[in-house]
Amino acid sequence: MVSVFVVIVMAVALAGLTVGLGRAITKDIRQAARFRERLGARLGELRLGRVLDRFAIDPRAYVHDLAVTAVEMQMARCRGCACVDLCDAALRRNAAPSELAFCPNYPALAVLAR
Repeated sequence: MVSVFVVIVMAVALAGLTVGLGRAITKDIRQAARFRERLGARLGELRLGRVLDRFAIDPRAYVHDLAVTAVEMQMARCRGCACVDLCDAALRRNAAPSELAFCPNYPALAVLAR
């Protein structure tokens, strides 16, 4: 009789753990999605967002598929770039990706565009 009671208690505990774990995973997935949405919004404030367009890279896929550290590193390169005037001119004339070789993110974006 004791062993049946122990089995029932363990089954209930396992069920509770499974439900709790499922909720935690769902919450984490939602938080990650919101974080990447905010990252995408920050990306849109930089020239990098328009440069992605020139490479025909979908910004949503870029933010979703790349490691967050890679995206943040490329955003930091863009913010610290010394070629702002050159970049603005290239973006105004809808320059081809090959004309953006001055961009510090060019090597990474060229690989992603393939």
